[in-house]
Amino acid sequence: IASISAAGLADKLYDLGYCTHKNAVAEQQNADLLILPLRKEPEYKATLPGKLFEYIAARKPVLGIGQTDGAMAQILASTSSGVVFNWDDAASIRRYIDLCWSNLLAGIPTINPQNTEQFSRRGLTRRMAQLMDSLIKR
Repeated sequence: IASISAAGLADKLYDLGYCTHKNAVAEQQNADLLILPLRKEPEYKATLPGKLFEYIAARKPVLGIGQTDGAMAQILASTSSGVVFNWDDAASIRRYIDLCWSNLLAGIPTINPQNTEQFSRRGLTRRMAQLMDSLIKR
């Protein structure tokens, strides 16, 4: 919040404060674009934040900020749920936001999510159970 204020954008911020998971999911469903930044550290290339799976389930465009060749970028690309841009690629980030906005105004979907079931809670639980079953059988 301090950095937003320092950038002169405090009047553009609406701080919801703490909200329950149920309310957070409702806010995601109401959003037109979901932004998911990762920390700018090499180990985050392999990081898959839990929020990624919630965002995929929301079926809204996801703007990821992080490693463009990381795990999050691969999943967003494979599900056609969004894109990831490098932290310093302000021009591409701006173009994607503009594209989402233009598409919203025109009533055109920005994304066409596919193969998302594998990343749902049910799909991930099924895969975990299969893995555990295979380990037990060994």
